[in-house]
Amino acid sequence: MSKLIDLLEKAGQQVPARMGFGPPAGQDRHGSQIILVARVLFDNLAANPGLAEADADAFLVGPNSADTATIDAIAATFEKRTWGVRLSEFSAAQAGRLAAKGSDFIVFESMSTQASVLNEEDLGVIATLDASMGDEAIRALSELPLDAALFRPGLSELPLSFEAAIDLQKVLGVLSKPLIVEAPAGIEQRDIELLKNIGVSGLVLDLHSKDDVDRVAKIQKAIEGLPRPKSRRTLGYALVPTAATEPVGGIAAPEEDGYEDDEDF
Repeated sequence: MSKLIDLLEKAGQQVPARMGFGPPAGQDRHGSQIILVARVLFDNLAANPGLAEADADAFLVGPNSADTATIDAIAATFEKRTWGVRLSEFSAAQAGRLAAKGSDFIVFESMSTQASVLNEEDLGVIATLDASMGDEAIRALSELPLDAALFRPGLSELPLSFEAAIDLQKVLGVLSKPLIVEAPAGIEQRDIELLKNIGVSGLVLDLHSKDDVDRVAKIQKAIEGLPRPKSRRTLGYALVPTAATEPVGGIAAPEEDGYEDDEDF
């Protein structure tokens, strides 16, 4: 399974505290409140390989092309990190080559993308969509074995307005997949918390320079500082004794012999 999709599906879940030695629960990314994806252009990455050290949960690369040399260079740069590629559309052959090179996921924009990319079991498949698509189209996408969706256009105005929240809610109300949102670099913790609370699973931030690496680290820290979800305790229900002729605990009580104590013989 795609590592990014696994993180998105677990985002916001309460993670039990670790026992024994190991990193504190707050440092376990499987317990992250919202997943952080850094988007980087291949040209910028080639000029500054240090961008691959950003404190992101995954990297979304926008290459100029998906030729073998480019993909090999991306795979070598992110050898030990989670990465994926975004193109307007993919062929099934491209998706297969990317999976073979270590790509964890793909993001496509055009519905002309070959649907058989869904056959790549270990490759997360993410579609881009927006509220203008309409409920029926979004619901139809949800019924396909896609793994997640990327909302467009990206958020641009801060702080977030009710108008932006409503646009997101239109999609979240119909979509049954994790939703990722493109966010501006200046997003602060209160807006991140709002996005988390309405159901957004991941944020995409642009990564162009060393300054952006520092911003990503700052936002990751803000995510780690979000309030943890309250644990939900399962309430036990006591069984109330009932008449012998009524079911007890869901099991029918045995029938009596039908003799009265004072019956004469």
